[in-house]
Amino acid sequence: MADDFAAVAVAQPSPGRSHEAEAIRPAALPASSLADRCDRGVEILSRWAGILTFIGVVAGLAYLIF
Repeated sequence: MADDFAAVAVAQPSPGRSHEAEAIRPAALPASSLADRCDRGVEILSRWAGILTFIGVVAGLAYLIF
């Protein structure tokens, strides 16, 4: 089975074509807007809200059972 993978090689860019490799890289990201920063905050809050809701449900069930 190792012989099947022996023919696979990773292509390395040649030294003469460095300008093509730079063209593939994305440009610098623009500064974050207010909406982007708020969206990140909402994502973090929604993750914690789900975790806290789960803990609350488990605690409520434990209170009712015990």
